[in-house]
Amino acid sequence: MLWSALRAVTRRMLDDPDGQKWDNTDLLDYVNMALRDVSLHLPAPRVSSYGASASTYTLPADLLRVRTVFREGSQVSGFDYNSPNPWSSTGGRTAAAYYYLIDNPSEGQISFNQTVPTVWQLHYWGYRNPVVDDSSVVDVGSMQFLWDALAFYICYLAHLNLSVNRANLEQYSERPENMVGNPLEQEALLWLGQYQRLITEGRPR
Repeated sequence: MLWSALRAVTRRMLDDPDGQKWDNTDLLDYVNMALRDVSLHLPAPRVSSYGASASTYTLPADLLRVRTVFREGSQVSGFDYNSPNPWSSTGGRTAAAYYYLIDNPSEGQISFNQTVPTVWQLHYWGYRNPVVDDSSVVDVGSMQFLWDALAFYICYLAHLNLSVNRANLEQYSERPENMVGNPLEQEALLWLGQYQRLITEGRPR
């Protein structure tokens, strides 16, 4: 689904088809915030390929966590700090074996204990792609329920923003008997609850 289509659905949920309360820039910000939150619960599977003849490489900018590293069809193990040092020829592991460290020697890098002579692949969980404009395909992969989840989260952020504005304008009576809470905040929390339920129930098991 394109962002333009998801935005139209979300506007109907917000009862704001003509953008009187929230313009397209607001909703673009909200969908990208929603995608980042979804990524923390249900990240996107990614694969990056790297060339040979080096021992240190730059990690993908969208990486959340590493799944596995493959070289010549075999899985490469991460460095185990409780085992002998694989960077040492006397470390108790064969010199031909490959091991890697994340964020070494600097943050955002991956290093191997020896030069990699062949291409290799990094399989990882990453952030979902941000929406740029109306023609952007919203990155939900095969998880179709995420369409609804994103719409719920956008509605949550939209009402939360209005509730903050209302509070800042001091639109409540200061009479204690009239303090009934912020109805816009309550509406926002209802949308957040819908989002959280869908994320929890839709998570692959």
